[in-house]
Amino acid sequence: MRLATLTVLAAVWAAAAYFLWTTTRVPDGLHLSGLPEGRFFGAGSIHRAEHYESFFYWLVLGQTVATVVAFALYAWRGARFTRESAAGPIGTGMMLAMLGFGLAWLVTVPFEVLKNEVLDTAERMLKADPSIGAIVCECTNITPYSHEINRRLGVPVFDMVTLVHWFHRALRPQRFPQD
Repeated sequence: MRLATLTVLAAVWAAAAYFLWTTTRVPDGLHLSGLPEGRFFGAGSIHRAEHYESFFYWLVLGQTVATVVAFALYAWRGARFTRESAAGPIGTGMMLAMLGFGLAWLVTVPFEVLKNEVLDTAERMLKADPSIGAIVCECTNITPYSHEINRRLGVPVFDMVTLVHWFHRALRPQRFPQD
């Protein structure tokens, strides 16, 4: 029964991945006419942004692989810990939970590094140009830090979540009571 369930879940996941891959159209080589980035940013800034983007791709890939490997090892060895533990069922459960939290923390350390980098970059950006009135986080991987950027720097932050909320509110406007 367990193998059949895993097989069905794997097949559903594979089908979803296939349909997402074949039906999603992402603009390649997107060019925004009327916005020459060289006019607003120096060559060094543009190069660093491109370099950061490629670094971030490998960081996320490494994080995902590390998480899968950590939890696969944990699942593989967890049953052995249960059999060999002399702590009893409650103590063993607590030990396995602590190990699980430890593994989850261990593989998320790069995201803490990323969070600090994002916040430091936003702070440097505002110090360099105090006329900046808002920040747009166009990368969905930076969205989790929008609240912290706003809290720390006091500027409005627009990201994918605020875009979806804005779009949804336009489709389903709030109804106000009529007197």
